[in-house]
Amino acid sequence: MTYAKRTDGNQSEIIAELRAVLPEASVHPASAAGDGFPDLAIGLWDDNYLVELKGPGGKLTKAQERWHARWKGNRAVCKTTAEVLVSILRQSRKKSAEPTRRSL
Repeated sequence: MTYAKRTDGNQSEIIAELRAVLPEASVHPASAAGDGFPDLAIGLWDDNYLVELKGPGGKLTKAQERWHARWKGNRAVCKTTAEVLVSILRQSRKKSAEPTRRSL
C-alpha cells in the first residue's frame, strides 16, 4: 500500500469553501488513504461523491489512474470549488434520470 505524500495546495481552500456553501454536506479529506484514493469524500443528499483535487496543470498519478479505472461509483477530478459543485450536480442529475433498480 502506498500513502499520499502531500496534498494539493488548493485542498484546504476548496474544503473550506464547500463547507461554507454546502453546510448540509459532509466534506471529509481522504487523501491520506493512499493507493490512488481521491482527496475528498463528500456526503450529500443521501449520496457519496469522491473527488480528486488537482492544481493548475496537475495530472493523475499512475495509482490514481488505476483507482479511477476500477471504481464503479461517483468520482471526479476537479481543480476548483466550482468544478466540484458542477460535478455533484451532474452526478445527481444523472442518477435521477436513471431508471430505478428493482429490489431482489
